[in-house]
Amino acid sequence: MEAELHAIQLHLWIITALLMAIFLAAGYCNYSRIKAQTQVSPYNHMKDLWERERFAELREYTSAYLKTRPNASFVLLFHAKVLIHYKDYREAQIAAEKLADSSPETREKALLIIKLIDAKIANENKA
Repeated sequence: MEAELHAIQLHLWIITALLMAIFLAAGYCNYSRIKAQTQVSPYNHMKDLWERERFAELREYTSAYLKTRPNASFVLLFHAKVLIHYKDYREAQIAAEKLADSSPETREKALLIIKLIDAKIANENKA
């Protein structure tokens, strides 16, 4: 009888240890997920730089990003916008054309950017 109680007690401790391991693993997974969510995505970083009017930093960031991923549509969008800000219309047009080719969803935006660039070039030629 005493041996049976000891075996039951041992099994309860083993089950308790397994449950604790499961809870610790779940806690670690949650921590990792939350930590990953707090990191700023490249899109949000570029959006933040644009909204805070830190155009020089944005230009450097997009240029560096495009060296590793030359067809990233959201980066091409911000790159074209910042180039327009610096009145580098030729490079902005190249970026907008790449944007038009990179994704069907961004084609309309790219065409609007190209029209805007053409209008700005026309206005500068008049002046």
